[in-house]
Amino acid sequence: MTQLEHVRDRCGLTANGDHHPAWRVDEADSRFAWLMDGDRGVALLDRQAHSLELRCVGPASDCPPAVLPRHYHIASQVGVRILYLWRLKGKGCGEPSPVHVTLTAHEESICIEASQPWSDGSVGNVTMQLRYDAAWDRYVVDARADLRARRVMTALEYCNVLPAGIGDSRPEYEKYPHTFWSHPDGCRMLIKNPLWFNSVAAQDLAGEKRVAPGGFVGFGPEDDMNPVIEVVDSAPATGCMTCDALQDEHVMVLPPDGRHAVSGWYRLHAHYRLYSIPRSLADHLIQEARLMTPGAFLAWKFQYPPITQLPDDLTGVALPGSPFYGTSDWREPIPWDAPYNGRLWTASPDPAAPVHYDRAAGAIRLTVSGQPIELRPGSGHSLYTRAGQTYRLTARIRTEGQVRAGLKLLDLLYRPGDGRCFESDSLGADTNWTQVSVEMTARGDDAPFAETILWADGHGRAWFRELAFTPISACQG
Repeated sequence: MTQLEHVRDRCGLTANGDHHPAWRVDEADSRFAWLMDGDRGVALLDRQAHSLELRCVGPASDCPPAVLPRHYHIASQVGVRILYLWRLKGKGCGEPSPVHVTLTAHEESICIEASQPWSDGSVGNVTMQLRYDAAWDRYVVDARADLRARRVMTALEYCNVLPAGIGDSRPEYEKYPHTFWSHPDGCRMLIKNPLWFNSVAAQDLAGEKRVAPGGFVGFGPEDDMNPVIEVVDSAPATGCMTCDALQDEHVMVLPPDGRHAVSGWYRLHAHYRLYSIPRSLADHLIQEARLMTPGAFLAWKFQYPPITQLPDDLTGVALPGSPFYGTSDWREPIPWDAPYNGRLWTASPDPAAPVHYDRAAGAIRLTVSGQPIELRPGSGHSLYTRAGQTYRLTARIRTEGQVRAGLKLLDLLYRPGDGRCFESDSLGADTNWTQVSVEMTARGDDAPFAETILWADGHGRAWFRELAFTPISACQG
């Protein structure tokens, strides 16, 4: 019995549901396949991204229509998405061959099988069953991931989990204030703050982010979906690492040893389940959890060289942040001990660095010596926009020396560079504090995100303060 099953039964939450699924596979095209229970699109398989999205909780819950969005990515997902292949890129297993995926509908489940070969003879096999679990009265993805590898010297990711809405900057869509997991020493949780995402503990899969045998990592609490990855067993043991941008969890086996290579091949295994627990159980687990001990801010998360001696823990870290919408006040760094819904600028605390957080001036300072610098936030969630809404990016800028400086505002679909770029007027040499601005109207599905950039070129220094990203018109239509 897993930890969640034990707590469920102890809390009297065993459902004993009575549902008889009518499983079938509906191939939308060569890339996507709907996994249907009758006319309900319970899950969506993406063969290109090797992902599976569980779109509803159970037979009695709401289920969005089985209609493919214009662009399928984090902005259009509605449930919880997992990446199910072993992540071995750059791990010394030769060149990957095409992944072969098959789907078969049975009376009790839909079976998904993926074979993942490499040129050196290594092979990963993943088998997933989408089924109904009467004890939970929930849909469950039951997955087994096996790897036979010629050589493995590091931790390896076997699952990546991302709930829709966890990184949505729009207040009415933002979800999942807590990530929580079963550590061997008791339940832990992580608050939503980009300082925490960049801490030592958030990446410490063998320490603070270790998952107990038969344990879980989950997200919540919400009234509808509270997704969990339940690790039934794994060899080696499992831990997690938090992404400092999307806040997805990299679910990984720890580095193997000789016990996992008795035959000469390294053999790794993980058995896990994806489903949603009831709100009352998520509340109980979060109430029982204690905050993880974050430790220091990781030096490699700075965009430019940090000082040699970093503070021992987050209490001594001072970095500027920007709220998703509204004006930034960089005279005060973002708080380390409370949730922060905004973006983190990872400017160096070193005054000699080319990108420096000048707290006394309430500014970020760029120093250029013939090579341009473009700076955007180093961590935090994506900046969402609304279709037809006009946005204005403003800042006050001061320059010193033969330098030009200004702002850029981008819209994007997946990443900077795949959309439009709008630029403010630039300031020239030796200017006092001057406000500059740039505007754009959001395009919706074709570019749902925005990116803000501070830039300088020439020889000299430029200070930026009072940065603001603000909607200035009503949405059209």
